[in-house]
Amino acid sequence: MADTEATLTPKVIPGQWIVRLKAFASEGTKTNHLSSVRGRNADATPFNAEVHHEYNLDEARASSASFDDATKEQLEQLAEVASVEPVFLYKHSAISSVTNPEVPWGLARVSNYGKVPATGPYTYKYNDAAAGQGVVVYVLDTGINDKHVQFECRSAKGPGHGTHCAGTIGSKDYGVAKKVDIIGIKVFNDLPDGDDRAGATNADIMAAIEYVVQEYKSHGKPSVINLSLGGPPFEPMDATISAAVRAGVIVVCAAGNASPPTFQARDADTTSPARTPLAITVAASDVEDKIATFSYYGKLIDIIAPGVQVTSTWIGPNNTETNTISGTSMACLHDAGIAATILSNPKVVNKSPFEVASELLILADKNRITGLGGRKQGTIDAVSHVSLQV
Repeated sequence: MADTEATLTPKVIPGQWIVRLKAFASEGTKTNHLSSVRGRNADATPFNAEVHHEYNLDEARASSASFDDATKEQLEQLAEVASVEPVFLYKHSAISSVTNPEVPWGLARVSNYGKVPATGPYTYKYNDAAAGQGVVVYVLDTGINDKHVQFECRSAKGPGHGTHCAGTIGSKDYGVAKKVDIIGIKVFNDLPDGDDRAGATNADIMAAIEYVVQEYKSHGKPSVINLSLGGPPFEPMDATISAAVRAGVIVVCAAGNASPPTFQARDADTTSPARTPLAITVAASDVEDKIATFSYYGKLIDIIAPGVQVTSTWIGPNNTETNTISGTSMACLHDAGIAATILSNPKVVNKSPFEVASELLILADKNRITGLGGRKQGTIDAVSHVSLQV
């Protein structure tokens, strides 16, 4: 899977916008705003806005809509509107795809204090009493191949990159949390990577995050969102993620990858969702405990996890296929899985997103990573680790 460098000009969807209301606007303010928009649609003025979706999280009220530049100018003048920003595409944070059936080294690394051998076989040590049972991880991606034998009927459907993600989070052989429930939410379109229209819109990602919060409030099960994607900085998405975390849902995201034409890694503060302070932002390391050359870095990185040549489940006619790919996409999956193990651990009493983030750092293997000099200085030196005690 190809990724995109966050600072490149995004692929904008013409005529589609996200209208963000001012912080902590009330439900009444949003209702009145949309009523006013519909009223102006009906009058004789050159104003025409078709609302597609309403975002209702308390601190991130907004709407996505289609309208022209003249209408945009009028909306920007409304007192309750904070900004009007374009809908554009986000990309996966994964690179370099090869087929490889080898057992993943990443599982060995997150269950071992210290570097693992460069070649297998590898062993994954984990506590079966805290393997993600009773926890739901939502993978916002291409969807999941729910018929793959590795998921043991614990997943909902969809193909491709999302299947690889789900496999590292919770599949039988390749997963960190082997008893977690996984739900794939399809936000990426089905266009091939080479097509500049391929990706997931910021509007759809925000809607999916809001949907997860609603689900969490309905079923009450500990919940984690995995975002193996990235794109330009986008304040409405950052606010939506923050609202989800404050509502009780853990959000884990990829730091971002260097990509063509420069292949130059950047600070994670240049990309959303990685720059969101309340998300758990994960950089990538290799089997030599070196930060990956492609990995974004900086003070907003919360933790580092295996992200180079990670083997997991894939799509195919036999529902047994695997694939080995690299990226901060792969790194954050390990932490989504570890978060699920923490949430399922009966000895962990306070399971708020903030406490889980603290527990991740307490468990981490510290002062192991090389390559953190120069521009990458200041990046946290902590490798993800599962708890082996219950």
